[in-house]
Amino acid sequence: MAPVYASHHRQSQLLEWRCPPYRWVMKSSSQLWSMGALLAEYPDACIVQTHRDPLKVLASFTSLVTTSCRFYSGHVDVHEIAREQAAFLAAGLARAVALRNSARLPAAQVLDLHFDDFIADPVARIADIYNAHNNDSEQC
Repeated sequence: MAPVYASHHRQSQLLEWRCPPYRWVMKSSSQLWSMGALLAEYPDACIVQTHRDPLKVLASFTSLVTTSCRFYSGHVDVHEIAREQAAFLAAGLARAVALRNSARLPAAQVLDLHFDDFIADPVARIADIYNAHNNDSEQC
């Protein structure tokens, strides 16, 4: 993913050439699998890591992949897709945990946000994100 993030960075610089933003926001669960490459390109990135019930995430991913597969195939094995997605999600989470346990990602650059807390009070959780990542200290 390093070349993808390098290209993204160059494109972002072009977009902000005449009117720089205060902060860019990238939102994608796919960052789990490539946070090392993301941090290599954006070493000062502020990470908001959401935590959701893994079974609900697995059900959501499985549904998405199953729906996509039905466009291309007459036979779709939902159980096989669920097994593949469980392994895929486990690998992404393992990579994220390993990176967070390493010295490459300082704890001050990460805010953990529980999905249920966000759903219960989204305005307060967004305020938490701004408070954690918009100050003049050593943190983001």
